Amino acid sequence: MAASCTIGDFFVVYYSGHGTSVPDADKDEVDGLDEAFCLRSEKGDYEFLTDDDTASCISKNMPDNIPCMFIVDACHSGSILDLTKDSIWKGKKLFCISGCQDNQYSNDTGDGGQMTNIMLSVIRQSQHLRSTKQASIQYIFNRMVQKNE
Repeated sequence: MAASCTIGDFFVVYYSGHGTSVPDADKDEVDGLDEAFCLRSEKGDYEFLTDDDTASCISKNMPDNIPCMFIVDACHSGSILDLTKDSIWKGKKLFCISGCQDNQYSNDTGDGGQMTNIMLSVIRQSQHLRSTKQASIQYIFNRMVQKNE
């Protein structure tokens, strides 16, 4: 999907699900752990998509001039894209909003993650601002932080 983006596109990836930390196979993490998305195989078994694999896949396939936003509502997802590694992301326009830091757990509300529910609530409450272009990512993020306090 990232490779198919062209000038004028904005690539958005939203993940709300399970996240974990796994032993760092290539020894590039200070804490010895890679962050990972917990996915399910066709047989229902857990498969882990690590931060290294996610960053590599996106950075190799996404053109430099395409803005990309990741929104992640999962445990242990603070550095899920290894954004501090310039060797991976140099020249890319990318940012990530995560529901928690690498050493934290996300709250499951029984109807999705807490960050997802707060964000949806804020978006619903600010619908009237969209028609006048007064609702920005910053506006929504700031309201999410206020609701979570």
